[in-house]
Amino acid sequence: MTKRFVLVSLFIGVLVALVYYSKWSAEPAHVSGVIEADEIRLGSRVGGRVARVLVEEGETVQSGDVLVELEPFDLLEREARLEFALAAREAELARFVTGFREEEKLQAKAKLDQLQARFDLLTQGPRKEEIEAARGRLVLAETAKRLAEQTFERQSKLARNNAVSTQEH
Repeated sequence: MTKRFVLVSLFIGVLVALVYYSKWSAEPAHVSGVIEADEIRLGSRVGGRVARVLVEEGETVQSGDVLVELEPFDLLEREARLEFALAAREAELARFVTGFREEEKLQAKAKLDQLQARFDLLTQGPRKEEIEAARGRLVLAETAKRLAEQTFERQSKLARNNAVSTQEH
């Protein structure tokens, strides 16, 4: 019983301490007054993130004063792309001014010869040897077809007369 009494009184003491502590902490100061503000909207011709703010709040500014600087990330990217294109065009100009190298001329001639040979083959048609080889393959295919048809007819005839098992057919 005394144990219970001690626990209950300890619990009640902790609760009283918590309530006292919550009332003891200082409340924020309340001040009455009037706040005046002018709302001015700023705009930019180009979008971007603000890199630096050049004026402080409440500072007087004149028309034309720079208030913020924007990060020119898209402009820097576009500038780098244009510089790369300029370098490529300058290299191309230098190649045209100096002319083609001998290796490039030989490569172009080899490609031209290769295309000319292909053109000649297509315009002249196949050679006589190629035609004869194709005729030989055709005769061989027709012979194999005839043999297959004869074998089929013979097997069908034997199957109809029950001269051969159905598994062989």
